[in-house]
Amino acid sequence: MTQTLDESTIFDDKYNLDLCIKTGRFSCIYHCTDKSKGDKYLAKFIDLRSFTINDNDFINTVIVDECQRLQRMTHKQIANIYETYILSQQIVCLVYQFIEGNNLLVEIVNRANAGYIYSENVISYYMNQIMEAIDYCHKSDIIHGNIRAENILMSNNKSEGVIKLCGFGRTLIQNHFKQSCVHYYETNNLFNLLPNPYMAPELHQPNAVFTKASDIYSSGILLLTLLCGSSLHFDPQIDFFSIGEKIWNGISDITKELVLKMLKPKANSRITAHDVLNHKWLSRQRTTRFR
Repeated sequence: MTQTLDESTIFDDKYNLDLCIKTGRFSCIYHCTDKSKGDKYLAKFIDLRSFTINDNDFINTVIVDECQRLQRMTHKQIANIYETYILSQQIVCLVYQFIEGNNLLVEIVNRANAGYIYSENVISYYMNQIMEAIDYCHKSDIIHGNIRAENILMSNNKSEGVIKLCGFGRTLIQNHFKQSCVHYYETNNLFNLLPNPYMAPELHQPNAVFTKASDIYSSGILLLTLLCGSSLHFDPQIDFFSIGEKIWNGISDITKELVLKMLKPKANSRITAHDVLNHKWLSRQRTTRFR
């Protein structure tokens, strides 16, 4: 149930904040514990002051509406939001289900450091779950806007763990912008200062907005990252990503086909989340036991 609060101490009355597990440009995530039940949760705090949002009506209508909309999402591959609090200091707190495992980026790095990458069978197992969550969002007219390995959580630290999509912070402020949410992020330095390979090409244009097609592009980069076993770096000389020939040649043709369809430079040429799920690489391996 979404609660609009006057004092942050009301949140403190219900929960104990424990370890801070992630900090970002305008948000942080903590482990927290329900004082009365002892149940564990994740608490994400989003500082609206980073967006120079001073309109109380906006905070009490759009933000509350978006929080309620997110809470209504019920999908096994999406981290459930149990409660949201709008604090008096213009801070939104989202209370998520507790998830034990690492994010997918940590898993990729750990495996790379150990000298190996995921097999295509394991990758297809993960991508099926990720795309099911994204397809669910898109059918609900929800654009994620920030799909990346860091926002994919593992239910545990085993390869067969269930995937959970999180990181819906941008969704909360999407309706605040009459034109370009992307332009606002850029002019206020709210994006990471490093080049972001997950951003679709059209998002670098004036008045760009996050769309379902840009979510697909980000998902394609995520797929390519899993296949390569490392973060990607855009190479302007070839207008694509710098990928070792040995790695690219080691990817099956059917998988390359899907990657290229998801990474079409023109947004209206990309396949949809539904089409990704029905692509033969994912559909044929959906019932195959991975190794």
